Amino acid sequence: MKRFRFRFQPILTVKERLEEARRASLGEAVAVLNYERDRLADLQRMRDTYRQASATPAAARLDAVVLGLGAGYLQRLRGEIGAQEQRIRQVEAVVEERRQRLAVAARERRTYEILREQARARHREEQQQSERRLLDEIGEQLHQRRRRDEVAEEEAMRPAVAGRLAVSMSPDQGD
Repeated sequence: MKRFRFRFQPILTVKERLEEARRASLGEAVAVLNYERDRLADLQRMRDTYRQASATPAAARLDAVVLGLGAGYLQRLRGEIGAQEQRIRQVEAVVEERRQRLAVAARERRTYEILREQARARHREEQQQSERRLLDEIGEQLHQRRRRDEVAEEEAMRPAVAGRLAVSMSPDQGD
C-alpha cells in the first residue's frame, strides 16, 4: 500500500512556524501592553494619593512654596499620565496589527491544512479503489479457475459416460 505524502507539506510546515512566530510576537506585544497599563495605573494611584494627602493639610499654615511644589508635582504627574496614555495607544495599535497578522497566518495555515485533508481523503479513496480492483481481480481469477476445473471435470466424465452409453446401446446386447 502506497504511503500518503502531502506535496505541500514543506509549505505547511513554514506556515505553521510563521503562525507560531506571530503568536509569540503578539504575546510579547500584549505583555508590553499589560506592563504599560500597570505603569499608568501606578501613576494614577500616585496622583490620587497625592491629591488626598494635599487636600487635608497636616499643618494649619499653608506655605506658598509647598503649594507651588505640590502644583508642580501634580502637573508633572498629569504630563506623565498623558504620555503613558499615548504610549498605551501606540502599543494597542501594535497589538492590533500583530493580531491581524496572526489571523492572516492562521488562515493561510488552515488553507494548507484543508488541502492536506482533501489530499488525504483522495489518497484514501484511491487506496480503497485499488484494493477493490485487486479483490475483483482475485475473485475473477478464482471464478475462472473454478470454471476451468469444472470444465475439465466434465470433459473427464464425458468419455466414461459416452463409453457406458455405447456399451448399453451396442447391438450385441440385444441378441
